[in-house]
Amino acid sequence: MSLEITTAATFPQTGTGYWWSIPGNICAADGSSAMYEIDYSGVTSPLYATNFGFAIPNATIKGIQVEMYRKSSNFELAKDCTVYLYYGGNKGDNQSDGTWWHNDYLSKTWGAANSVWGYAGINNAIVNNPNFGVAFVAENVGIGAKPLVYVDYVKMTITYERILRPSIFIF
Repeated sequence: MSLEITTAATFPQTGTGYWWSIPGNICAADGSSAMYEIDYSGVTSPLYATNFGFAIPNATIKGIQVEMYRKSSNFELAKDCTVYLYYGGNKGDNQSDGTWWHNDYLSKTWGAANSVWGYAGINNAIVNNPNFGVAFVAENVGIGAKPLVYVDYVKMTITYERILRPSIFIF
């Protein structure tokens, strides 16, 4: 027997979020963004990226990375609040590190090839399900301003391990 470590990366097919303008724009790296105006000292509603279309075979999920390409209209007013895996509710550990959103589009990555975000029991059936994804919330930490936050795309990469059994042919 041998082990095979493989990765699969893709964009979501669905983007949703109450009060986000055109949340479906997060499904491709095309310069079209979802947008949200954060109220004074408030937070965004969650932005959900789901239905990634994975077809991971029977394997052990080793890690999950999520990349977001985003910006804010006002530097040092908006920052990450929560970043969770999503599957019928928030799962695992909040990956937010309170990173500021910049005035220019920048890529931000959470997770790692060896981290399942504290989500015990995650498996190929879960990540292949169209309802599996990630949820984001940003917060306004400024006073007297309402920043606009923009998300161009979200991309998820799954690292998994399969046990390969040798083929035996009997003649």
